[in-house]
Amino acid sequence: MRLPDRLHRTGSTLLAACAVLLIGAAVAFPASHESTANAASTVVAVREVKVGGFPENANGQVLQLLRTTVPPGVVLPVHIHPGMQVAWIESGVLTYTVVSGGSAPITRHGMEGSPEPAEMLGPGETTELHPGDTVTEPEGVVHYGQNLGEEMVVIWSAVLFDPDLPAAVVVTPIASPLASPTGG
Repeated sequence: MRLPDRLHRTGSTLLAACAVLLIGAAVAFPASHESTANAASTVVAVREVKVGGFPENANGQVLQLLRTTVPPGVVLPVHIHPGMQVAWIESGVLTYTVVSGGSAPITRHGMEGSPEPAEMLGPGETTELHPGDTVTEPEGVVHYGQNLGEEMVVIWSAVLFDPDLPAAVVVTPIASPLASPTGG
């Protein structure tokens, strides 16, 4: 089945933009600061667009389902999204921090599969997201995640973004203990 030209072009453009973002500006930083000699072996997170489309009533925005893998030791850059993203943790433990710009609702995987009520993670707060937990990232919330564990973190997310904007924009926050991915 052939995709409509607009979806095919936009999907290809978004996939290429995500690859450039993740490999270039969003290259993940190892949690342990290794020497430059080991830079060639630096691992990165991989964000894959699994499916997408243009909902009729979404004013030209693209709706996508994504799978992101975050290897052990990887710290994602501080960033924002140009629209809303909702994410569900499949495996691993993601250490997640809101830096500024609002709060992110967190829902914990509850007993017997029913989620517990949402908690709000505000600026300067960090939490661990475990399998079954969800986070909603409103547009403009400055945040980052890191895999401090030994298991690959796998995240499934749905996004509703402007297709002409990058999926994530790296933010250089003003230096402070709250704005530093390493906390100092």
